[in-house]
Amino acid sequence: MNSSTSLRGVKELSFIVVDNGAVVEVSEEFVDMTEFRAQELLNKNIEDVFTTLRIGPDVNYGDIDESAEYFLFTKSLEVRFVDIYVKEDDNGEIFIFSEKPNSRLNMKFLALEALSSHNVFGVAIFSMPDITLLKANQTWLNFLDKPFNNKENSLGKGISEFIPRWSGSTSEDIWKNVLSTQEPFYNDEYMYEFVRGVTYWQASLTPVFENGILKYCVEITTDVTDKVLDRKRVEEQAKIIEQQNKQLRRQAALLDLSSEAVLAWKLDGGITYWNKGAAQQYGYSGEEAMGCVSHDLLKTVHPEPFDNIRPILLREGVWSGNIEHTRKDGSKLIVETRHQLVVDEHGHQIVLETNRDITEKVRQQEELRKQKELLDTMLDNIQEYIYVFDREEKYVITSKKAREDFSAKSNKSKDIGKKIKYYDLDGKNVVFDKTPICRVKNGECVRGEVLAFNLNDRLNYTVTSGTPIHDEEGNFLYGMINSLNITELMTSQQALKEAQERLLAAEREKNEALEKAIEMKDEFLSIISHEFRTPLNVINMAIQTLNLVYPHQMTDIIKKYVGTIKQNTNRQLRLVNNLLDITRVNAGHIKVHKKNIDIVFLTKAIVESVCEFALQKEIKLKFKSSFEKKIIGIDDEKYERIILNLLSNAIKFTPIGKNIDIKLIMLKGNICVEVMDSGIGIPPEKLDVIFERFGQVDSSLSRQAEGTGIGLALVKRFVEALDGSISVESKEGIGTTFTILLPDETAVEECNENIMIDLMNDDRLVQATNIEFSDIYL
Repeated sequence: MNSSTSLRGVKELSFIVVDNGAVVEVSEEFVDMTEFRAQELLNKNIEDVFTTLRIGPDVNYGDIDESAEYFLFTKSLEVRFVDIYVKEDDNGEIFIFSEKPNSRLNMKFLALEALSSHNVFGVAIFSMPDITLLKANQTWLNFLDKPFNNKENSLGKGISEFIPRWSGSTSEDIWKNVLSTQEPFYNDEYMYEFVRGVTYWQASLTPVFENGILKYCVEITTDVTDKVLDRKRVEEQAKIIEQQNKQLRRQAALLDLSSEAVLAWKLDGGITYWNKGAAQQYGYSGEEAMGCVSHDLLKTVHPEPFDNIRPILLREGVWSGNIEHTRKDGSKLIVETRHQLVVDEHGHQIVLETNRDITEKVRQQEELRKQKELLDTMLDNIQEYIYVFDREEKYVITSKKAREDFSAKSNKSKDIGKKIKYYDLDGKNVVFDKTPICRVKNGECVRGEVLAFNLNDRLNYTVTSGTPIHDEEGNFLYGMINSLNITELMTSQQALKEAQERLLAAEREKNEALEKAIEMKDEFLSIISHEFRTPLNVINMAIQTLNLVYPHQMTDIIKKYVGTIKQNTNRQLRLVNNLLDITRVNAGHIKVHKKNIDIVFLTKAIVESVCEFALQKEIKLKFKSSFEKKIIGIDDEKYERIILNLLSNAIKFTPIGKNIDIKLIMLKGNICVEVMDSGIGIPPEKLDVIFERFGQVDSSLSRQAEGTGIGLALVKRFVEALDGSISVESKEGIGTTFTILLPDETAVEECNENIMIDLMNDDRLVQATNIEFSDIYL
């Protein structure tokens, strides 16, 4: 099974498979995470896919750093922080994407998310230190030149890619300073020249840390270009006036050039003065306004009747407040007004009125009021414990759930906290100074900490995160705590754990019973195999006696039947020996007697002993060694059984006229023995079965060759007993290769060359060959 196939069974594993540079497979989890359909990614070049996903920072798909933290963007341009791992298999490269837990920006920056969603201020979040734009609202994007004033052309890019003339600019120096000092930056009138012209901003850069490491920077920006230009225009006009007009009417001229609306009217309401600021603010020219009644012209809505203002002016000489006016075009504006009773040059009492447009300010205040109402609604309906407390440890914001479950007379976190005992998951008491509230107060960020506490005579569990908020000088301002009650989850997990323990206990009992049954079965097989061996030995002795004492008295037909009896006796003896060996192996009683033997000589002798059987099927055996002599420590009897079994199988399943090659080579410091046939081969799905006990490749083929499926199981165990390993490669219709690796080591005892001589003189190898090849008819 290839790696990508195996990955499909792993829950919530997000990956893509790349072959020859193109994406050939996309997991459902990857589709869910990125929101791209599989058809949008399949068959695309991997480089194009990385570009589409905007993977960064500084990512090279050909050299993924598995220890680095990367990010990618979904189809809806939401950033996801991921770890990337690359695996290789026969199908190509597998890129595995694992999303960082608790890394989504909308959960990290709840307050910013609410502020950003209303587009009152320009809000953007950058990753650090690469200064890549991760998130921005449309108000912030509108500050940029085209085409970068939309998310598609700006998110995932470094700041130098969408800010013109970035290199060497003051902006670059400011960001570098934030990176080096890790301190916030604020400027209420910062100038920057875009393609569209010079702009002015009220901007702040706030570094955000995770575990003491600078990870993000939040920029909150307001366009004050018009305000600054107005001020500069007024300043420039004032200079011109100062140069051109040093007459007594200088003050009136300055008022006329003011951006604020300045007008004067008699106590009966008739307008006597109307400056250019008033003309610009209300849309009426001086000629249209002069002589008109002020509150009639502007359709003034006072917080109190206009007739009530006159006695206040006469009594106190001044009145101020906010008034709603109507412009000439019918639009509404709100002004901050000041009425002052003065005496003109003719000695008449007039009212000097100065109006400053605060429509936008009031609108923003109303927007903030609505946001507060929305926040209050959320806090009243959310099922989490949310607290915001100040440096005096007083709660300034709490969710309804927190107020209900932790009701107390005091609103101090310390007073409330002392009444609750906290425990860790091991049941140990957690002192108040070590709770998330105190740690956040001390400037520590808390992420996903699980604590238990008693509430209403019940043990409750919460998972808590907390973040400190500091001012520009790094002083603690507020602490934000977010806790989710996971009692039901913990209870269910405990129940699941107990059920699993009961299931494991039952499974252990079942396995113990099964092991006892297997032991009894192996003992039975051992006993019955010994009982079979006794009559077989008697039959063999009788056959040997007939062949030695009465060779001339037996007719050819009798000799034929005696040969048949001997062959079938060997077959039964082979089965009995295998059964005995397999039961010994299972019982752990296998014994290995290593001697220092020339592996080349031993292997060649075994091959030559089976040549007669191969010739009957016109099969040619070829033995080849890359070295003439090699002494290693080995159990010659076990080695004989291994090679004879592999050769027996090769001859059985190799067609007439084909070859069988036996090779000895050195491979990675080990002795490598290869037995290669050109037979029928083994199906791929059967390769893992052949070394199992009674594991037959094909029952019909096995029956044709009288196989039991025991031999290769013994071969594997004998090889492992010799501290080696065995593997197989096969293609149907082409052939099979068994590869044995044995350690190139000598035994503790001295090398005994007489073993080779004994092997040539002793008939043990002949007898072993006859038994092993008893399934092959001669």
